[in-house]
Amino acid sequence: MNEISTNTENYRSLRKDLLELIDKGRAKALQALAEIRTQTYWGMGQRLNQAREMGDSSQAGALIGALAKDLNLNSSVLYRALQFHQTYPDGLPARDDFRALPWSVHAELLAVRDPDQRAFYLQSAIENGWSSTAVRRALRSKLYEAKKSSGQASVTLERPRMPSHNYVAEIERVIDGDTLIVRIDLGFRTWRSETIRLRGIDSPELRTKAGKAARQFVLKRLQDIKRIVVHTYKTDVFARYVGDLFYDPHLADKDAIFEKGRFLNQEILDAGHAEVGHWG
Repeated sequence: MNEISTNTENYRSLRKDLLELIDKGRAKALQALAEIRTQTYWGMGQRLNQAREMGDSSQAGALIGALAKDLNLNSSVLYRALQFHQTYPDGLPARDDFRALPWSVHAELLAVRDPDQRAFYLQSAIENGWSSTAVRRALRSKLYEAKKSSGQASVTLERPRMPSHNYVAEIERVIDGDTLIVRIDLGFRTWRSETIRLRGIDSPELRTKAGKAARQFVLKRLQDIKRIVVHTYKTDVFARYVGDLFYDPHLADKDAIFEKGRFLNQEILDAGHAEVGHWG
């Protein structure tokens, strides 16, 4: 049987395209699952609310207890579903990014009664790909209150120290002040394009004057930079990797750039081209 050469441009291009299709399909499947789960919990809450209104309110606890036993569910699941419907009694917001958030994130925010505060944490979770743990940490840190009462320029992002999940990459395109497309070196002569959403910051929309200025700032910073290091975390609801970007015009070693190089996320924040979008 004839052997296929895997060291050709055509083969590498085919492999890259298939990897992208697989990843996009997986991301879409996860997003669809999250949307279905969110809608299901809201529907459960709606039905429970109808039953509660029609019956004796003093028996609501006993009703949920009986249902939890028969449905083999923890009663807290039903209480959260009911609370979720009560939070959005007129229906869920018609936003795909809202519905695609993991249910665990919505559950964490059920205790937030103030609509503005809840909207702030929801938007932060959407834009930064927060997990329920990150939401819990932001709530404990009182990020909303801190953002309202203090300026943003003095905030220092936590710089990662562990070298795991570090990748050498090249800049392909700067989309806006907090989002880039990079070409990542996966090793064994394999490269892959990924969209990176910079952790911890929110730049203005690109269509605005401030948004254009933020993008120009990033372009100028990365001008003539051939080698960067990206520290990745997880993907957000748009299948973008949330990450930190490090660079240095005088350093070439991967570990040196990570440890001593310039931290682009922090530079954008310090220059006033972004606000804090993530605590830490």
